[in-house]
Amino acid sequence: MAKGYRLTASTGIHKGDREYQQDQIALISHPRVNGCILGVVADGMGGRSGGRKASDQVMLTAKQLFERYSPETDDAPSMLKQMVQEAHIVIKLTAISSEQEANVHPQSNILMGCLGTEDDPPIDIHYIEQLRAGDALMACSDGVWHYFTDSELGSVLSSLSPREASEFLIDKARSRGRGGGDNLSLVIVKFEPLD
Repeated sequence: MAKGYRLTASTGIHKGDREYQQDQIALISHPRVNGCILGVVADGMGGRSGGRKASDQVMLTAKQLFERYSPETDDAPSMLKQMVQEAHIVIKLTAISSEQEANVHPQSNILMGCLGTEDDPPIDIHYIEQLRAGDALMACSDGVWHYFTDSELGSVLSSLSPREASEFLIDKARSRGRGGGDNLSLVIVKFEPLD
């Protein structure tokens, strides 16, 4: 039985077939709490003007809030909700009946919430109460997830190190994009058992 875990992590980013990179990624260590990290993926706006500024704002807000966060006294789900509300950005796929339809749907990349709108964006937060050795987490842009099924992603995350998984997923998404791919960005954190 494992007596603990160690965190291993990696990021990956590629401009894909776009003229420039709007996405940003960060893997931030907490300034005061060892082993507390935040992974952030800020997807641009599909090449539209202002996309890089939007992702800059998301990164700035995430870093500022994470620096103020105290795991001993603050509620993690509340902090995440505050990040989303303050940055005002959530990208969500329109309601589609199946994963297969989502990957080929012509509106699969529609922005459902963004910076600068009058209404707050929809918020969808998933909180995992207890992580265990062997678990892996990934945040990625649609430039990555669009080309994979959930089971493919799960298989890659479970069988490769975060660095290997990042490289593999970006290379495979580029190949599957056939010259028409979006910016690609991802952050992977894995909880590896100590022997």
